[in-house]
Amino acid sequence: MSDTWEARIYLRCESHKGRTVLTENEHEGPLVVQKVFYPEETAHVYLLHPPGGIAGCDRLETRLEAAAGSKVLLTTPGATKYYRTAGDLVSRVRQDFTAGDGAELEILPQPNIYFLGTHTKVSTVIHAAPTGKFIFWDTAVVGSPVGKTGFDGSFFLNSISVCRTEEDGSESLILREVSRADGMRDLSARAGLRGRQCIGTLIASAGNDETAGAAREILEGFPDAEAGVTAVSGLLAVRLLSSGNETVTGALRALWTGLRPLILGKEPVPPRVWAT
Repeated sequence: MSDTWEARIYLRCESHKGRTVLTENEHEGPLVVQKVFYPEETAHVYLLHPPGGIAGCDRLETRLEAAAGSKVLLTTPGATKYYRTAGDLVSRVRQDFTAGDGAELEILPQPNIYFLGTHTKVSTVIHAAPTGKFIFWDTAVVGSPVGKTGFDGSFFLNSISVCRTEEDGSESLILREVSRADGMRDLSARAGLRGRQCIGTLIASAGNDETAGAAREILEGFPDAEAGVTAVSGLLAVRLLSSGNETVTGALRALWTGLRPLILGKEPVPPRVWAT
């Protein structure tokens, strides 16, 4: 019997008569969506991973397409946990998200926790049409800040790419972010995490002086987080470092709350699962 979990899910959302519906939901293995919620005009989709953790040489693939005019918010019920692996085994997670013309796509998962002993590679690619809008965030907790564990013999590599899709179907890479922690050296190095075990990243369309200024103002309320805000190639990129997961999570939610009206023109409606 294999201890390896392999899971794939493909989701497609389309706009029908002003309502976003899940038109395709194909999955293999333990990655599922049970129900779509409508607390607002945006469809809220909860992605579930019943095993609750990733280890060994597990392979997970997620694809979500927000077709033209659709409005989708994807989140998870809880943190994704990456556990100890044996030998040279590597867990791999691949995520592809597409925001079609006029679509609004929000990818707001709860934190990824990389425990001592994990060997993990995560790759995320966002494909955005010229008029597609999106907000994406990612939180990485390295080791256990609560238990003050180190990261010896452990590593994770997290890459996030944003590609612009042209009318002829071609794509151009406009941003690539890479986070890495390879043992205690990267965790403690001045050019690494400087002993801070929590990394936050937010990338959104509509990167301009207004959104960058709003982000900087919001982050003034989080003095315990080291933060950088950049508007580049029409995108807004925010990077955070902190010793506490609560600080990074709070900062990202505050950014989403303040930036959603500017980027999507709508007030924030937090998913109910965040309150559980």
